[in-house]
Amino acid sequence: MESRYTYAVAAALTLLGLCAGMVWGGIYPFGDFSIARYDAIFQYTGFIGWFSEVLRGGGDVAYSFAKSLGGGTISLYGFILSSPFNLLAVFFAPSDIPKFLSLLYCLKLTAASLTCLIFIRARFGYTKIWGAMLAAGYALAMTNFTAGSNIMWLDAVYMLPVVCLGLHRLIAEGRVSLLFFSVALSILFNWYSAYMVCLYTIAFFVVDSWLCNRISLRPFIKSGLLYALIMVFALLASMVLFFPVIKYMLTSSAVEQSSTDSISLSLSASPSTFLGYFFFSDNVWPPMGNLPVSGVILLLSTLTLFIGSFRTKIALLASWFFFYLSSCWPPLSLVWTGFMRADSFMPRFGFIIIFTLVYFAADALVRLDSIPERSRRIRALTCSVVSVFAVFILLVFEGTVPLSRPLLFQLAAILVYCIFLIVLPMDKARGLPLLIVSCCAVGLLFVVEQGYEIKKITYTINNDYSMSVHEYETYIDDLSSIVSDLEDGDFFRIESVGFSSVADRAISLPSGEYLAVGMRGLSHYSSATQQPVNDLLGNLGYCLTPGKRAITYYNSPILATDSILGARYLLAQDIEPAGMELMGDARIGSVPDVSLYANPAALAVGFEVPDDMQSIQWGEDVFSNQEAWISSLLGKEVSLYRYSEIATGNDVSPTAEELARAQDDSRVYNPDIEQGTGWEVIAQADGPLYCSILNSGFSGVFVNGQFLQTVGDWEFDTNLMYLGSFNKGDRVTVSLIPSAGVDNSRVTMNAASLDMEAFSTCLDELGSSQLAITSFSDGQLDGEINLTDDSALLLTIPFEEGWQATVNGEEVSIQERDGLMYIPLEAGNSVIRLQYTVPGQLIGSIVSVVGIAGFAVLLIWKKRKGRNQDVYAGSGDAVDEG
Repeated sequence: MESRYTYAVAAALTLLGLCAGMVWGGIYPFGDFSIARYDAIFQYTGFIGWFSEVLRGGGDVAYSFAKSLGGGTISLYGFILSSPFNLLAVFFAPSDIPKFLSLLYCLKLTAASLTCLIFIRARFGYTKIWGAMLAAGYALAMTNFTAGSNIMWLDAVYMLPVVCLGLHRLIAEGRVSLLFFSVALSILFNWYSAYMVCLYTIAFFVVDSWLCNRISLRPFIKSGLLYALIMVFALLASMVLFFPVIKYMLTSSAVEQSSTDSISLSLSASPSTFLGYFFFSDNVWPPMGNLPVSGVILLLSTLTLFIGSFRTKIALLASWFFFYLSSCWPPLSLVWTGFMRADSFMPRFGFIIIFTLVYFAADALVRLDSIPERSRRIRALTCSVVSVFAVFILLVFEGTVPLSRPLLFQLAAILVYCIFLIVLPMDKARGLPLLIVSCCAVGLLFVVEQGYEIKKITYTINNDYSMSVHEYETYIDDLSSIVSDLEDGDFFRIESVGFSSVADRAISLPSGEYLAVGMRGLSHYSSATQQPVNDLLGNLGYCLTPGKRAITYYNSPILATDSILGARYLLAQDIEPAGMELMGDARIGSVPDVSLYANPAALAVGFEVPDDMQSIQWGEDVFSNQEAWISSLLGKEVSLYRYSEIATGNDVSPTAEELARAQDDSRVYNPDIEQGTGWEVIAQADGPLYCSILNSGFSGVFVNGQFLQTVGDWEFDTNLMYLGSFNKGDRVTVSLIPSAGVDNSRVTMNAASLDMEAFSTCLDELGSSQLAITSFSDGQLDGEINLTDDSALLLTIPFEEGWQATVNGEEVSIQERDGLMYIPLEAGNSVIRLQYTVPGQLIGSIVSVVGIAGFAVLLIWKKRKGRNQDVYAGSGDAVDEG
């Protein structure tokens, strides 16, 4: 095939393979399924929706009050949204982002196939259709869909070949510009995945230098120093964004948690198990990422073992062993994730493994073309096919890979690819008609093979989480309309309980929808939340695992703290919250039975507190924590909760009716009535009754026979639960029904009633002097407060370094109290102005200028000294002949 057409072929194969999978799976635009899965559903759909609003002037990229209680968003932007492709979100409303994601996949994966083909052509000089198929196979590898649910990582997939080409040019020719710009842009597009790319360049530098015959000591050291210098300059050049992001992330919950306390030194999988990861299967969520690749990549990379040079064979085997250890040995795996805990999408560098296979497959293609005897080509390809099938038979008999229809299809494709490589011509010399037929036939096989595997992305664990494009659109539009109608120029917070945009049921997992619609609440789920406010909300009962990750989910209304934190409105499904007034029904997509409630007792975003207020020491009892915190706000001891009498025994064990409901409710998987636990709670005051259940595995909680929520589902539902509003002396049955196999022998339960009279008294005192908001927007707030005595203002906005405050025009310092902002004030009227700026922005910009200047000086120095020539004597061959 004419070499100028191979780029079009690579793009076409990628798009056709992707579209085939979309058609097969009913994925938008060929169906109603969104291509998003897992974290793309939970987080990124909403975050990109927020970014689309920012691009259209509807928010601030640096800060959002809809991020939990409020928070800086530069780290969110740098980690998730800084891809240049995301700028196209300006043409999509927040409710249309699931449609945009289909476009993003098409654009990013097509870019990946094109950059990979550019690398193959420039590095190996191979221009035939098989190179285009390798490039498309790299783009459509299943790891790009499993880990690709973190769609921002796909920027590294298309940048990796460019970075490696830049490094190859440095090795072979001493040219440095492509490496510098590609590394700097990779970091700017997504610093997390760029870290893995930069880490890989160390191994690539050694391997490519060796295969290019550039391994003699002195020249190798020279080029190594040049490589290191360029990498440093590129890192410095990216600091305009990277430095503020890292500065913010260093105080986030993702960094607070240590990942080195309990590292296992044992291998998590055998070599044969690791080999099995590359084969197709029925498993849509493999134990280690999702590494299946096109049979053409497996066939040609294996071919290297039979026709490659000694060095190439050693490099391939060494690379495989290195990636095996990187994937299956925890200490080395931790290096790839930046020494931070990674609980899913493993290995996260799967795209790098596939690229390495493509590297050796391209080398095999070049060598295969150079073999003049057809008999030798046949023998080599036959040996490759036999080896792949031998591994398959071994894995099936060992039980590592189950025999399945996708696996048999992949093996059949490998056999057909082999026949095409032997029998059919792929050059114009053998006749144009036959060439066209050959290319179309092998291309069709590739498209069907890839589409057959890609269609599985519509299925997830237990089919729990999926996204309907149409339902999400109506859901977000309705929710946005409700929030907009409530806006009155004042600052307030609104929460929802019992439902979300994720699937068609209530689950204990926050989504990014709050940011998408500008909904100022408490919930947030990302790796970019400040740890002090996460601890505050956790210790107050919204999530009883403070210090663990950046997750706060509003599972249940808590009247006392909701009121103090300014939660004025609540959208509730199947819950009648205490102390709130019903405003009416709320229509939100297809979610049934949603009502809107108003909390007349909700405080303003700022109110007077004592000038000697101090942060408190949190304990394990959430009721005591709330009383201690409210006591510190008032400057005196208060008692708000009346602990309940709790009885246990067979007479309060879960009933058969409760088991039946648990079995019918998709929120409790495989319930086990024999392991159920029950308590009888006696209310000690008129008003809302709450309980906390600790040390539970995944279980369903039932109150008087009705399902309330799950507990023990990782970190998302360990919260204080509102059981309902009861009178003093009422007896309430609480049942805990676990999933089969769950051990609840250590479970504990505590319950208490809120004393409404004591609570009202406390709230009246706290609300005596509140901040009157005159104007606000994301990252800016103006207001006034009048104080009779010297005291302080507490703002229920998280304390962050970027905030600056003025009181009556004079700059004042902001202090922290339990993760919130605290400003000492004098008696009288105070005009408050708060402004947020990105911490580290100026320093990052200066460092970037230094990095770019340093690189410019290096280029000038190289030109004057004649160092723009190859750092080695002689140019050498691009492909090792040894």
